[in-house]
Amino acid sequence: MNKMYINSGDLKSITYNEETNTLVVEFMNAEILKYNSVPNDIYKNMLNASSKSRFFDENIKNVFTSEKIA
Repeated sequence: MNKMYINSGDLKSITYNEETNTLVVEFMNAEILKYNSVPNDIYKNMLNASSKSRFFDENIKNVFTSEKIA
C-alpha cells in the first residue's frame, strides 16, 4: 500500500490496498474518502489515465460506496 501524490484537479493523493480493494483518496481541501470494493483494474486504469481527476469523477466517485475518514 503506497501513497501516490497525483495532484490532478482536486485530487492530492491516492492509496490502494490490493488485499481489500480499498482506494483512499485525499483531496486538495484535506478531505479523505475511502472507496470500497474498487477492482484492481480500475485502480490501474486510473493510474494510466491522462486526467486522473476526470477518470475518478467518471468511474469511481458515484460508482463505489465511500466513507469519509478525515
